[in-house]
Amino acid sequence: MARNEEGSDYIFLLIVATFMVATGSLNTLSAKWVDQLAFDHPVFQTICMFFGEFCCLIVYLIMHFIRKRQWKMRNQFHEGGAVSDLDLEDEPKLPRFNPFIFLPPACCDMLGTSIMYVGLNLTTASSFQMLRGSVIIFTGLLSTAFLRARLRGFKWLGMGLVALGLLVVGLSDIEFDTNPNDDLNAIITGNLLIVIAQIVVAIQMVSEQKFVLEYDVPPLLAVGLEELEMLAQSLHRVAFSSNLIPEMLAKFGTKSKKLVIDFSSPNIAKTFHMGNLRSTLYGNFIQKICRLAGHEVVSINYLGDWGPQFSMLAFYWLAVMDGKEGRIKRPEPEEWIEMNEKKKVELLTSSYAAAHRMSKLNASFSARSRQLFLEMEKIKINGADNEQNASSSQAFEALNLLKEWREISCTYLKVLYSRFGVNFDVWDGESNYILKGSKLVDEMIFEGKCVRFPAEDECWGVVNLDPGLSKIPLRRIDGANLYLNRQNKYNADKYIYVVDKSQANHFAHLRALLKMRGDSDLAEKIIHHSYGKVIGLSTREGKNDSVDYLISEGNSESDAYIKKSYTRKSTEEEKEFLCQLLTQNQLAFSIICRAKHSDFNFSFKGAFLPEGTNSLILLEKYSRLNSLEKANLEHLEKLKNLSEIDLMKMQPEIGENGRKLARMILEFDTVLNNSLQKMEPSPIAIHLVRLSNKIGQTLPSLRILGEPLINALPRMLLFTAAKKVLGEGMKFTKMANKKPTNIITLEGKTRLPNRVQDIIIEMGTVIGNIQQTSGLSDVLQTSIRNFVAVDGIAQNSAQNLDKLAKQVELMETQTFEIEHSFETVGKLLKQSESLEKKKSLTNKHQ
Repeated sequence: MARNEEGSDYIFLLIVATFMVATGSLNTLSAKWVDQLAFDHPVFQTICMFFGEFCCLIVYLIMHFIRKRQWKMRNQFHEGGAVSDLDLEDEPKLPRFNPFIFLPPACCDMLGTSIMYVGLNLTTASSFQMLRGSVIIFTGLLSTAFLRARLRGFKWLGMGLVALGLLVVGLSDIEFDTNPNDDLNAIITGNLLIVIAQIVVAIQMVSEQKFVLEYDVPPLLAVGLEELEMLAQSLHRVAFSSNLIPEMLAKFGTKSKKLVIDFSSPNIAKTFHMGNLRSTLYGNFIQKICRLAGHEVVSINYLGDWGPQFSMLAFYWLAVMDGKEGRIKRPEPEEWIEMNEKKKVELLTSSYAAAHRMSKLNASFSARSRQLFLEMEKIKINGADNEQNASSSQAFEALNLLKEWREISCTYLKVLYSRFGVNFDVWDGESNYILKGSKLVDEMIFEGKCVRFPAEDECWGVVNLDPGLSKIPLRRIDGANLYLNRQNKYNADKYIYVVDKSQANHFAHLRALLKMRGDSDLAEKIIHHSYGKVIGLSTREGKNDSVDYLISEGNSESDAYIKKSYTRKSTEEEKEFLCQLLTQNQLAFSIICRAKHSDFNFSFKGAFLPEGTNSLILLEKYSRLNSLEKANLEHLEKLKNLSEIDLMKMQPEIGENGRKLARMILEFDTVLNNSLQKMEPSPIAIHLVRLSNKIGQTLPSLRILGEPLINALPRMLLFTAAKKVLGEGMKFTKMANKKPTNIITLEGKTRLPNRVQDIIIEMGTVIGNIQQTSGLSDVLQTSIRNFVAVDGIAQNSAQNLDKLAKQVELMETQTFEIEHSFETVGKLLKQSESLEKKKSLTNKHQ
């Protein structure tokens, strides 16, 4: 496959080069033909050229519109769910830059083209075409002077030969022109004008290159791939860095800021669902990458622990849960104590769904739960700290329940957060701001900033804010405060809220209120980092797919995958550990690989297919690179101890695919910076998937085992750097909470890769034919012996586990060699079949 891609690339480049030569020649000849007509040639020709270039912009915009529409079709969802399960491409966007930065090169282009066409009017078409080559000389000199480019010897030699050719062309026009009608002075002037025009064009090219380098090309790539010896040094720094991601981010020189990041923020007394997990993983990624970039970060988990929904649940819990008429029965105190936090939260979630259904059907229940909330809030505002001071003993009991539920929920959440490596600096909650919120609204009413809305709204609020904003209710007439404000505790540069996009109006209202209070600077610091929804989740309707349930479902799928993959039985503890790892990786991958604004339906369907686009591709490629390192530990030690001088002497022969892989490795710093600027992990996740695919394409063509050191070491360095980037990326995005596990060898328990197993089975059917085939290479015969040995060991793995493990490690490095051998065998077998057919035809004719 890799060779086919390389071949197609070469054919494409050959076609482009041929097309450029043909159209360039036609351009010159047609321009010379036009010179014979009577009109202002140079200016008109330049205008025509610029119109043609402007048409390129139209084509680009059309292509951009088509790509964007196709992307939206893949990423939008309609009734019935998401159209596409996963799209690895970023949303096509027009690049953001000041278009006037290209004004100087555009002016140079116009001036240079006009001068060239004036020169073409005075000289011959052949001289014009030859003298245009002088742009190579001037571009090289200007690149060296202004871009600090390093030109190798053969490039200087080429420039010298071009200069010599130009000299020959100029002299031939002067000495060997036999046409008496030609004006020699005009020819010389024309030639000089063409050369001057090439100086202007060279200035244009160098300035354009400067802008391209500044805005598009990765800095490490621009340096690392300029010279081959520098490539080895760059890969070595990546492969053996002890702090890779911070080192890469440090190159961009981000100015340190203080950031407050509010994320996750689940409701208490409810199971943790996929929407919460999306906010958690996004927010945790943001706090991690910002810390590594040098920012001071305060992470906050702002729990939803206050509101009418909790009074409704408390009233249902205290007065309704009797187990009669199909209602949920409240557990006895002893039974409640024996339940773990997970079971308690699940029961509270079910009770909340039942209470919500009852509130829709029973007006009396809804009114009484509402009254209970008013009494609870009065206790919080008035500071009642005992039952005697409370206006309602039931309200006081409900507040105690709410306090207990919060403690249960925090314990439950901390266990779940630990699975994904998430930590918070501060745990906060809505209930801590009831009194402050009430005082704030009192102040705004007193100052006349709040007005009473019409009778049908029955509340006080704010109107006449920014255009397009609806009125903001702050306090109902009955006295209940609606959550809208948060006290500014931190003197931060930005306050980032990682909340789904349905809350956009809330943050618009918050900014408007802050501006009304005179806190415009604070309003500008409020950042709503929005993201899309996970479709089909609704706690109120009882449809909530909790993360616990999804993990249980994923464990079943991953268990089935493991049973198909393993060649021996593993203990229950090992299977449970691996199931948890695969499930959590896939959960995280399904979230972080998507653009943050996309809505999607989550499912484990196809999540553990080896050929699918899922977290398995990352784990599998990491595993293969890990096996490659184990099989070549001597090479690895030599690479670690190489000096800078040794690296500079290294001449990597890694082929086209190897160079593309190296480019992707060295682009990782720019990918990290892109993720930092966007504050989302999808660029990293997508890059890791593409890197994994490129690793798979490159491994077959760059063999290490048995190769001389001059080839083996650069290749080993390339794959070690690839493994470093892949592993660090997986850990950083929390696709592996611990060090990425070797799926092929897990703590001494061995399995054969599916691909190797399939080849072994296939070998059983053709082994007889192979052994009788003459003319096989030594490599093929060695591969056959290895497969026969491994096949026999695999059949008796229980008795030969240690020997099998060693053979499998060797197999991983020889798999690609064997696949190539199979291609040879297939060709030989086809030739043999063809000979047999010819013999049978000959016998029939005879």
